[in-house]
Amino acid sequence: MLARPRFHSANPANDRPESFPMTPSKSLALFLLLPLIALSGFSTPDLSRPTIALDGTWSFRLDPDSVGEKEQWYATPQALPGTITVPGAWDAQGYGPETPKMRHNYIGKGWYKRMVDVPDTTAGQRVYLRFGGVYRDIRVWVNGRLAGYHLGYVSQFEFDITSYIEGNRTAAITLEVNSQQQVDVDPLMGCIDIPDHLFSFWGGIWGHVDLEVRNALWLDELFVQPQLAADRCLVSARVHGEGTEADTVRLEVFAPDGHKAVDRVQPFTPVPDHGTVEISAELPDAPRWTPETPLLHRARLTLLHGTKVIDTVETRFGMRQVEIRGTNFYVNGKKYYLNGYGDDCVYPATIAPPSDKQFYLDRLKVAKSYGFNFVRHHSHFLPPEYYEACDELGMFVSPELPIAYMRYFRRAQGEGRELYRKEWTGAITRYRNHASIFDWCMGNELWDGIDLAPELYAMAKRLDPTRPVIDSDGLFPPGFADGTKDRATMDFYTVMFDILNTPLESPGKFKTGTPLKPIMTHEEGNFVTFPRLDSIPLYDQTPFKPFWLTVARDKIAQAGLLAETGNWSLQSEKLYYLCHKANLEALRKSPHISGYDWWLLQPWYPGSNGLLDVHRRPLSATPEQVRQINGPVVLLQDGLELTYRGHDPLRLQFSVSNFSAAVFSHATLSWQISRGGKTFHSGHREIDNADQGAITPLGGMELALPDPTSPEKILVQLELKAGGQSYTNQWDAWVYPAQVPAVVQSHALYASDDLLPMLAAYQPRPIPAQGELPASAVYVVRQPDMRLLQAAERGGCVVLLSPVGLFPTDVTTFKSAWWLGVFPGDSNAGTVVYPSPVTQAIAPDGWCDAGWFRLLQGAQTVILDDLPAQPDVLIRALNVHSAPTPFTRELDFDSVWRNKSLLFETRVGQGSWIVSGLNFDAALRHGGPEGPWLLAQLLNHAETLPHPAHAIPLEILRGAVAASVFSDGPVVSGYAKTLRHVGETVDGPSYREANAKGLRIRQEEALHEITWETAPVKTARRTTFVFAGGTSFQDPIPSNLGFGLTVNGVKVLDFDTIKEGHTWKSADGRYVLSYVPVYCQSSWSAGTGLFYLSVPAEAVTVGQPAKIRVHSIGSDNARWFMLNPYGDILNGAKVAGAHP
Repeated sequence: MLARPRFHSANPANDRPESFPMTPSKSLALFLLLPLIALSGFSTPDLSRPTIALDGTWSFRLDPDSVGEKEQWYATPQALPGTITVPGAWDAQGYGPETPKMRHNYIGKGWYKRMVDVPDTTAGQRVYLRFGGVYRDIRVWVNGRLAGYHLGYVSQFEFDITSYIEGNRTAAITLEVNSQQQVDVDPLMGCIDIPDHLFSFWGGIWGHVDLEVRNALWLDELFVQPQLAADRCLVSARVHGEGTEADTVRLEVFAPDGHKAVDRVQPFTPVPDHGTVEISAELPDAPRWTPETPLLHRARLTLLHGTKVIDTVETRFGMRQVEIRGTNFYVNGKKYYLNGYGDDCVYPATIAPPSDKQFYLDRLKVAKSYGFNFVRHHSHFLPPEYYEACDELGMFVSPELPIAYMRYFRRAQGEGRELYRKEWTGAITRYRNHASIFDWCMGNELWDGIDLAPELYAMAKRLDPTRPVIDSDGLFPPGFADGTKDRATMDFYTVMFDILNTPLESPGKFKTGTPLKPIMTHEEGNFVTFPRLDSIPLYDQTPFKPFWLTVARDKIAQAGLLAETGNWSLQSEKLYYLCHKANLEALRKSPHISGYDWWLLQPWYPGSNGLLDVHRRPLSATPEQVRQINGPVVLLQDGLELTYRGHDPLRLQFSVSNFSAAVFSHATLSWQISRGGKTFHSGHREIDNADQGAITPLGGMELALPDPTSPEKILVQLELKAGGQSYTNQWDAWVYPAQVPAVVQSHALYASDDLLPMLAAYQPRPIPAQGELPASAVYVVRQPDMRLLQAAERGGCVVLLSPVGLFPTDVTTFKSAWWLGVFPGDSNAGTVVYPSPVTQAIAPDGWCDAGWFRLLQGAQTVILDDLPAQPDVLIRALNVHSAPTPFTRELDFDSVWRNKSLLFETRVGQGSWIVSGLNFDAALRHGGPEGPWLLAQLLNHAETLPHPAHAIPLEILRGAVAASVFSDGPVVSGYAKTLRHVGETVDGPSYREANAKGLRIRQEEALHEITWETAPVKTARRTTFVFAGGTSFQDPIPSNLGFGLTVNGVKVLDFDTIKEGHTWKSADGRYVLSYVPVYCQSSWSAGTGLFYLSVPAEAVTVGQPAKIRVHSIGSDNARWFMLNPYGDILNGAKVAGAHP
């Protein structure tokens, strides 16, 4: 039975009749303080009001030209030409034209008609036509007369149609549902509208429809407020109608096992229409509701006249209490951690959320199997059956008013703002008895709040004082995370931490001060996977065209790689889980973070960021794996490095985050460490106490690692047995041989001047400055010239360690991309490593795991899309499948899959090139073993003078070398000392570290400048200077370029800040400045990387440094240029401990 809806009066006199919802703030309340009367001799009440269900088949017709009212389609009982099922979206039932994105999609008016039998009534009874929900507004005619109008798709509503059916045995009910948004009065916009990337609104009746007969005096808005401290509940209801026949009110409460725990009666004193009755019930030792123990009570409230039932309402509820104490949530007096996931209202088969409890029970069982106890519903509410399922299975829920983004709220004026108030009131009144609802939230990413927040907050607290209320899911950390900022309309903080990094890149990502209230992280993770393209045929039975997948599939098929994509998905999903594991374990170590939303369980339609796919098929991360890091109890470790050398000490500290219901006492902790499946160390200890709701240290262990003959992965496994339960977690790391392997120089090894310091351990020879180069030799360079290309053609092997300028490139990260890869340098979906002697020892599972972190973070991927023939790819960089343009109904894309490589080889005549974009610079600077090991493997492979199976055509390579301004002449360090700086000095990220000195100048300051000297020029040839720095692009791009560049006193070009890699040239083309981004800051408004400045020979003097000046020529703009004063870019990274 539907929960009691708000009342909407009929107003047939107006073309657009107003709706009149009950206004609780204006109601009169009469608290009945008379003594309770002992219950005896009353008959069991008849719970049912006579009801006729109107779900099922209706006649139907679309009205694209809006002629239905003019032609009076409501005036006759004649059926409409089509049929449709209620509830359900009309698009999902085949109505509407085909669009580029949907098989059927129609936005506009749709007409429903049905003949119904009029229920029998007695004197004083009324008949109500009730709707669970429509999208977006509705007009109702009964027997040809306009009976009412309703606007708003969140609330349920009803119309008193008694006067329209009097004297009739049947009635013709005609409905005009309009799905076209009227922005002036209806600003609602949330995930249920299918906005981002599809922008495909829909239409229809999504809730149940019925007729209900009521007596002249009836109850509504039954509300049960658990009061655990007093072991009781307070039950209230609103009284409607007029009449004095009721003389008592009866409250029955049934315990979770079905027995009647309370049966009380008190006198009923007539109250004004819309007045309130209230009665309390003592419930000593009542079972409590939690997500772990979802025990539900049932309350029934009855108006009686003697033993005659006048009206009865009932609801289920949970005896549970959510409290906020300091920085913690408490549920029923115990600290509680919210292991949440996000839900974006994705229903590919039905579009509209089904009104089917079993459907939701099945979905929630899957969510709980992964360890989740909380779900956040981005900017939407769901049908009541969903919350019933959450109550029964145990799942906390955070529903939201449909304000998806601030831009939608800003357009709300007048009546639109009033609709927010009405729908907020309607939703809270409708759903407040559900034990599963954790809080009321006003919308998504409203950041600094909305001006309606104080009013909506007060309304929520008045309607439901039992729950927290927040004005936004999404806050920026400053102030909230350290206790220096608060907002009265936020009962807890939903903080968005650095979404573009994991704790691998940013170990302090979740570090906070002591906030004033609990913190939940907003949309945590949101990591992408490469989608499973075998899901495409599953869309055939849905209204959606999977254009975001087919555009990628078709491009991949053209590249001849479609057969590989199944493996791509599996490898990508490994990285997805690794990133979430790093995030969640760091979260659990933060004492002032009390929960998170894993974003997502089921991905948004065009995304691929869930543990399931859009069709809810599970990906490769198993529930057992996920529960290790996502549950009330999580075992943690500190001290484990990504890579080790043989004989290094392994020092670990263990701890447990215990948010189970009990303190752990007399527990046992055990651990074992294995290599190759065999344990080489184990231990255990007794744990006397691990507090509930706390992070407890469990001690540690230390040992000297073995020295393997080749890299090996070790596995650390931890188990805690406590309270009859077993909790586990595990981590892995790589151990490399203590000695870096030698490079067996079967052929002469040469290196460019700028790489001689890095490779000094192998004693390479400098490349001869003139003459033909030897053919049977290995050459290691950043950039090739024509002589090196010719040496390869004659049988040599050239190893290129910097593909920038020669090939199209894009910077990458180790982690998976955020969302759809919409930020510069953030399009990674993982890696695939193919069998090769270079990589086989450290990528046995076919992907780059965490041991590759420093080699991949900030690496340059080579984009192979436009090549007429493909090389032999050794490490493939997986790209996000596609990013459809967000706010359009057209089939546009911001990006589509790119064919990218991190390491490849190509046949060049009788020889070969090996091209690497891996970040050897970062790996070698860090000092870990993986950089030297992989470089040695690469050089040893080159020493075999390989003959790859495939070749990029020679004419392509010749053209690339000829076109590259960086291939002619040496590379020189572009910074040696600062001569003048008028600007600001800052500390922040650079291309190689998280906190580095930066010299900034801003466009808004016309006198800002930086002048510096380079290292001395080596030869009388074209020279490329490389220096580190970054740019900010937070303000709009001005019409003029903002910075001028001068070399040795000559103004050569103007340039501006840029989000992605870019090249600027002087008017005569002799000077070239290229920016190669390496790191994009989480503010989304700044990046850092390397600048390459190529100058002609005549512009510099051999043996002398060049003077470079960058100055501001812009105005009234906060965009900036920054120089990182590094003098060791070319000579700071070295192979240590190797034998030649």
